[in-house]
Amino acid sequence: MAALLLGMPAPVPGAAAADPAALTPDSGPVAGGTEVAFPAPNGVTFSGLWLGTLHTLALGSDGQAYAWGSNGSGQLGTGKAGGSRVPVRVALPAGVTLTQLDAGGEFSVALASNGSVFAWGANTEGQLGNGTREGSAVPVRVELPAGVAATSVVAGEYHVLALGDDGGVYGWGKDDSSQLGDGGTGFGTRRLTPVRAHSPEGVTFAHLSAGSYHSLALTAEGIAYAWGDNMHGQLGNGTTDGSLAPTAVRMPDGATFTELHAGGHYSVAVASDGGLFSWGANNHGQLGTGSAEGYLPVPTRVAAPEGVEFVTVVPGGTRSDPDTDRAGAGGYHTLALTTEGEALAWGRNMEGQLGDGSQSDSAIPIAVRLPAGVQVAELAAGTFHSAALTERGAAFGWGMNVSGQVGDGTAGPASLFVLEPSPVAMGVTVTGVTFDGDPGTALAERGNNAWQVVTPAHAAGTVDAVVAWEQFGIQRAPVSYPGGYTYVAPASLTIGGTKIVAPVEHGAPGLGEVSAEAWDVTVTTESGATAVISGDEAVTLDTGTVYTVGERGNGGSAGLADAAASTDNYARKGEISCVDAAGGALPATVFDPVAGTILIAEDAAESVNAPLSCEITNQAAHVSFVTKHGDGATVAPSGDWLLTLEAEREPGSGAGPESVARTVALAGDATTVAARPGSYALSARAPSGSAVRGIERLRTGETECARHANSPEQAPRFCWEGVGAGENAVETITVAQGRHEVFRVLSTSPGEPIQLPQTGASVAWSWVAGGAGLLVLGLGVLGARAGQRKVWVRR
Repeated sequence: MAALLLGMPAPVPGAAAADPAALTPDSGPVAGGTEVAFPAPNGVTFSGLWLGTLHTLALGSDGQAYAWGSNGSGQLGTGKAGGSRVPVRVALPAGVTLTQLDAGGEFSVALASNGSVFAWGANTEGQLGNGTREGSAVPVRVELPAGVAATSVVAGEYHVLALGDDGGVYGWGKDDSSQLGDGGTGFGTRRLTPVRAHSPEGVTFAHLSAGSYHSLALTAEGIAYAWGDNMHGQLGNGTTDGSLAPTAVRMPDGATFTELHAGGHYSVAVASDGGLFSWGANNHGQLGTGSAEGYLPVPTRVAAPEGVEFVTVVPGGTRSDPDTDRAGAGGYHTLALTTEGEALAWGRNMEGQLGDGSQSDSAIPIAVRLPAGVQVAELAAGTFHSAALTERGAAFGWGMNVSGQVGDGTAGPASLFVLEPSPVAMGVTVTGVTFDGDPGTALAERGNNAWQVVTPAHAAGTVDAVVAWEQFGIQRAPVSYPGGYTYVAPASLTIGGTKIVAPVEHGAPGLGEVSAEAWDVTVTTESGATAVISGDEAVTLDTGTVYTVGERGNGGSAGLADAAASTDNYARKGEISCVDAAGGALPATVFDPVAGTILIAEDAAESVNAPLSCEITNQAAHVSFVTKHGDGATVAPSGDWLLTLEAEREPGSGAGPESVARTVALAGDATTVAARPGSYALSARAPSGSAVRGIERLRTGETECARHANSPEQAPRFCWEGVGAGENAVETITVAQGRHEVFRVLSTSPGEPIQLPQTGASVAWSWVAGGAGLLVLGLGVLGARAGQRKVWVRR
């Protein structure tokens, strides 16, 4: 049936290499997980559309034919039974590429690039041209005369015309009205192989068109000829008499035609001035003259809007009753494209073939409701449906859709009539994406002709990305992005750690500090992986990973005079400090000094001045004790003196085996030790023959007193404060970090009264004697009854 063919591009090979920049982003971490967007592969587009009674043909940019709609006579050419609501590829012989197609009533024809003609579908009238009347569900070669190659081919309802490279017109199929132009007449006349038409002497045709029972031809000079049935004046010669051979159409005065097409029982043409002319049957207003009555036997100008010029016009085909040769339903609408790119339609609209959203006929051109922004390049009309091809090679269909001939994927009663243009299903489906052979995941269509996929993990480096895809149910050659994606190793920043041991103020000379080398400064990931960052080797941090800076003892106690005073006696002093290479503070988004965590985002790695350096300072406390017996001098203890500091269990450790109870014991032979800062329960024990009557602490928080930390014997009385009383009495005291704590144990002989410890304030003490208590306020000397055990306890 009538259609126009766009200029044919060179066939596109299946394989395609794409611009690597088409992947967005085109790089990501080796861990994978990056969502990458990419355009849908450039699928096959259409360069021509041809519509039959209930099926549609399209020529693909790959030189292959595609078809959809009814397949009751094998007119889709797939070799399979059943129709299709979406385009499917015609099963052409291997190596055949096409340059043109056309759709007849229930058959199809195609022109190969080498001038051969193929046909498939119904063959009751010999329209396949292979010498038989047997139909074929796959393309068969038409038996052209020896030495003749076709340059164009057109299909009517039951016959086919081809223009030979020798200038002759060849036809085959139904010939009962001499529509083949060879003089054949009479019911049942048919030609099973091509015959040559009787062309006028000296006339050469440049264009052919076939209707239901008549044929048209146009010379290179724009003069029209017609032959065959003329019951409705479709030959345009002013009569209703048929013609056995091509005869001249009565041309409008001064006009020539640039296009000429045969419809069911009427004809249309585009004049050199851009106007339209039509003639023949007009029972539905298909001539566009403003009337829907009778017929017109000569070309008559279409009633187009004022000032509108046309570039193409196509009439609908028809399905006629071969027994009566009377027009049946359908094939009575016309489409035209203006120079401004507007699609107009007129004639029959019961099936929605005018595409204006209604089902009302129109005897004058009305606008087709194409989607906004669609630029139409070609129009095509079938018996009951219509189609448009855009400048980008996409197709739209509308009208009757009982067999899926619209091609939008719908069919049947629910979508019997498509009243406005609907896009033909031409989309591509991406079936997989690989990165160096490794498949991506979460493949999805994201709209706007784009897809997305999540990258798999892969070693660092540039890899090829390959997109597998299909269209029209056919797996296509993959699209390759050579070097299109780069796996980037985690941006790493070197980091080092330094341990600082702060000395104890007025520390005991006999106690050496633990060397900083006794600790490891570490970073630990959330998964528990730990790396040592102190030492000579640089350690790298990966971006996007949270690290916690910390420390651990490595078992050494270098520099200690007392091996018992290990790293456990040191506590962290202040917050962890981490700085950049210039000593500058790290952004809060990178380093949290409270939590001690480092997190370098991928997009921030370049802004961090590496290497980083973290510093952790630890400090212990020193504890010493001296004794004072009665009113005697303060002296270093000897013998069995014992001062015990028992630490509370560490917070959160519970009562289980992981809890830590730290005990510091000072005896007469070890009167100075290192201790971990914290809270301790304090108690003392005197040797046999003496009794503990109280415990005092040197006020090392005061400058005048702190200087006596290593010479407590010389500390004045006011530098001492009472912190406990009585042998085995337990008092809670705090050992401050970085301070040298000095305690003095007061003792007396049994039965000897003593002066109570001076605390600088009124303190209540109780004397426990045989179960009776005596509470004394203030300071003073209390005596004890002979023979009774006396314990002074601070309240």
